[in-house]
Amino acid sequence: MSDCVWSTQRMAVMVCILHKLAAEDALGQISPNRQEDLKALGECMRDRIHQPHRQHLVPGLQEILALESQEPAIGGLIATGLSGAGPTVFALATSNIQTIGTRMRSIFTSHGVESEVHVFDPTQTGVYA
Repeated sequence: MSDCVWSTQRMAVMVCILHKLAAEDALGQISPNRQEDLKALGECMRDRIHQPHRQHLVPGLQEILALESQEPAIGGLIATGLSGAGPTVFALATSNIQTIGTRMRSIFTSHGVESEVHVFDPTQTGVYA
């Protein structure tokens, strides 16, 4: 139960941060606290509910989820995560996108897992046809 409360709290904070960042971008203003907001967004992406229980199903996942806390840090990396039940993983980043994708792919390769890297830009319009 405590993990559910923990995750729900972070989800609420994540929505607030994403809304604030979108508003700043729309207005062409960048808050002096932007780096702190991005760091908090990374913390909000941590998961205690499904990722820990699925790590054994996705070889290399534990290493990928730990990328943002490794030294030397990969600049621009905010967070990594497991998409749904997997096996898709993702990274949220502001820069060094190809470097991050290459690193994730090399982790999978070291575990004998074939993978592809796809880069997507965020959208403000949501799902559309």
